[in-house]
Amino acid sequence: MTFKPARLPPDLDAFGAIDSHAHLDSETFGDDLEGVLSRAWNAGIRAILAVAASESPDIYARTTALAARNARVFAALGIHPHNASLAEILEPPLLARLEDPKVVALGEIGLDFHYRFSPEEVQKDVMHRQVGLALDKGLPVILHVREAHAQSLAILDSLSARHRGVVHCFTGGPREAEAYLERGLHISIPGVVTFGARAGELAEAVRIIPEDRLLVESDTPFLAPHPFRGRRNEPALVALVVKCVARLRGTQPEVLAGVTAANTLRLFGMDDAC
Repeated sequence: MTFKPARLPPDLDAFGAIDSHAHLDSETFGDDLEGVLSRAWNAGIRAILAVAASESPDIYARTTALAARNARVFAALGIHPHNASLAEILEPPLLARLEDPKVVALGEIGLDFHYRFSPEEVQKDVMHRQVGLALDKGLPVILHVREAHAQSLAILDSLSARHRGVVHCFTGGPREAEAYLERGLHISIPGVVTFGARAGELAEAVRIIPEDRLLVESDTPFLAPHPFRGRRNEPALVALVVKCVARLRGTQPEVLAGVTAANTLRLFGMDDAC
């Protein structure tokens, strides 16, 4: 999928927030990848968790190489539910990179019953295997869940009563948030929160998530926040997510940025020198 780049305002200030979920595949950004990173640092982004989850077996090597070149970029590797049917092809290169020192999570993994690009039963089997792998390796998970909350919770419960990780790009309401929080998971808020009335119950969920379980993300290159909706997203725009979430929670953006950055560092064991 291609997006027209957004023309970013020069006064973006993320106050040291960490983008906990971005897809920085060079095939998406081409020659502009270094520009994307530069704009993120200039906007006050402290660090970025680059998530490798595509149908290409090369994605894991490319993402870990990117993290190796950039002290403030970390990596997460996983098999996206869209690509669950390709697990036999994707698992060997994934496993080969899990011991990389910059790999801090297994993800994104999970279930997507909206698009069903892979059959439901295949998705469930692959999610079960990957959550089990994360438990064995002591890695936090990054979960993608769309129209499959009950099924995802059942898989989590079948493996452990408590989990370390995050439900990324959360767009549910308070009930769904509480179900994941009860299982020890964090919740990450994307640019959807800026969509006003279309954000639905998400705004209510944002207000009830405990301070120490809250993360923010871009989900680059998807889901650019208002007023850039429909354009190519990039980590610098997390500044607008921080501003909106802070307003909903009745706090200041700089406070919200600091809290969510600390949560991200703690959850993923990221080097505090970033």
